[in-house]
Amino acid sequence: MAKKPRNAWNDALAALARRALTSRELRRKLRRHHDEDSVDETLRRLVEARYVDDDQVAYNHAFARAKAGRRGPLRVKAELLARGVDREAADAAVSAAYPDDELPVAVGRAAAFIDRRADSAGAERDEDGDRRPREARERTARKLMTAGFPHSAVAAWLSRSRGAGYGENDEFP
Repeated sequence: MAKKPRNAWNDALAALARRALTSRELRRKLRRHHDEDSVDETLRRLVEARYVDDDQVAYNHAFARAKAGRRGPLRVKAELLARGVDREAADAAVSAAYPDDELPVAVGRAAAFIDRRADSAGAERDEDGDRRPREARERTARKLMTAGFPHSAVAAWLSRSRGAGYGENDEFP
């Protein structure tokens, strides 16, 4: 049985059936096997039919990351921009997924996750067998910053966790 010739529309639908893609991601996939005109026409039809909606992909991605609790808003925004979502849509999605009044809770959940992983990996202990609290908090703070949480939120978490005395402009060792 002979293979059917490739069709940009069918390839696009197959790709979208596997995962929600932005128009940029889908364009990149389709360009591998199809000419520019058929890719443009296919994307136009998909956007018109709302099979491709960058704003919806941005919201879904941001809310999924926020719910998982391991990534902060800065990192999620960078992920969205890398996927080809425009800056306004990325800002709106991240703002909706990470409201300012819930950011301290998100930082606390992420810090608890990081601490659990450190404990299960055999975190450093002092001679009495206790974790070294200041070093552990500072390590957690660095990981929170890497995960994309804003400096101000991490500094507030540090100040709340055993009165470390960190402020907005302090640097973490």
